[in-house]
Amino acid sequence: MNDSSTTVRPRRLRSGVTLRAILFSATLVLLGASNSAFGSAITIDDAVGMALKNNQDYLIAKSQLEKAEAEIQKATAGALPTLSFGSAFTRNLKIPTLSIGGESFKYGSDNQLDVGLTLTQPIWLGGKVFAAMKIAKIYKSYTEDMVREAEGQIVYGVRRAFLGAILTQDVVKVYQDALATAELNLDIVNKMYSQGVVSEYEYLRAQVEVANLKPQLTQTQNGAVIALESLKNLIGVKLSESLELQYEFDSTLVGRQLNLEYLQKLASTNRASLQQQEHLADITHRAIGIAKSGRSFNLIFQSQYGYRLQGDDRDFVVFKGHDWTPSWTAVMSLSMPLFDGFTTTAEIRKAKTDNQDANLSLEQLKQQIELDVRQAYYTYQESGERLKAQLKTIEQAEEGLKIARLRYQNGIGTQLEILSAEAALTQARTNYVQATHDAAEAVYGLLRVTGVNNIEMLKEQ
Repeated sequence: MNDSSTTVRPRRLRSGVTLRAILFSATLVLLGASNSAFGSAITIDDAVGMALKNNQDYLIAKSQLEKAEAEIQKATAGALPTLSFGSAFTRNLKIPTLSIGGESFKYGSDNQLDVGLTLTQPIWLGGKVFAAMKIAKIYKSYTEDMVREAEGQIVYGVRRAFLGAILTQDVVKVYQDALATAELNLDIVNKMYSQGVVSEYEYLRAQVEVANLKPQLTQTQNGAVIALESLKNLIGVKLSESLELQYEFDSTLVGRQLNLEYLQKLASTNRASLQQQEHLADITHRAIGIAKSGRSFNLIFQSQYGYRLQGDDRDFVVFKGHDWTPSWTAVMSLSMPLFDGFTTTAEIRKAKTDNQDANLSLEQLKQQIELDVRQAYYTYQESGERLKAQLKTIEQAEEGLKIARLRYQNGIGTQLEILSAEAALTQARTNYVQATHDAAEAVYGLLRVTGVNNIEMLKEQ
């Protein structure tokens, strides 16, 4: 493309291709190699790594892991004892009196100061503490799966964007080659026209073909710029920064015989979104037990140790003239709710509804994942067959153009035959790079829906 700040090296096929396809791929590499000295080169894995480093949604998802750790700590604290220090000053505005034998005695003093420690240990709270601890641990697993799901979405999105940028650059090379072929044809027709061998119409027709291809090339170049800048934006690279994409696709990766049933098992085991929903169903199920604990008794042990200072206004001076009286108490309290205005009943109903919704969503997700795997599998199979067919089509189109040129130069063909053959070759090459792109995307699509990272894992062990 014309933008000197962005250069792309097209994909190369390592195996499973014909000689002409290799020559065509080599031509694309050479056309892109002239600018390879400019810009930083990145692979598709580099692009994924940059996106995971810079993507805000992914970073936010990872930060939720810290929140999950805090929830575990918070839930665990509910089962541990608490120790607190307290102090209270009491001013008796009217001191009660005690009558004994016709005489009255003041019961208490004008001022009272208490200081001490309080230890509280829950013994039984209806099981809500242990249920909360279990839910907190499940929530951490839920959050880990959420991070994996976010990562999977980002990885797949970057891979698609990377392949899209590669595709547009490949199409640019195809139209550059088509324009070069049309200009070569124009040169041949021009020589024949100057010798009076062909008519002016044929010469004009060859000129029109060259003129028509130039705006098409410009359009594809603009599309390549947009695709590359979209990728830059996705992976957190400045639009003004030079970037060279390097990608190598092995054509033998597509068209392999894969077991659909095995792929379904892989997805059910490895899809983060499915495991995440399973954890949510488990959490909502355990939340029912927490709601039911509102009807259970509570047993709490409490111990207080402290000092009390008392005195009347006339001689009450803290720490002077009075003795601090120590005290130490232990209390075991039992409480049982009898009526709470149907609050617990409402909480139980809500918890059961949440659990029902979570289970329905889980079944719905399972069906959707099964459908996704089937679609990805059939797309993978179809893309492999289409890629093989396009290789043969290029051969046939190149041979057709060669025959059309020979017929024209020998005076038995027409300019229309040549132009048709050139258009057929351009279309064949365009279909080929599109098929290569679709095949690569189909591989990554299978990895996405099954939740694995390597195509070798797709083969039944």
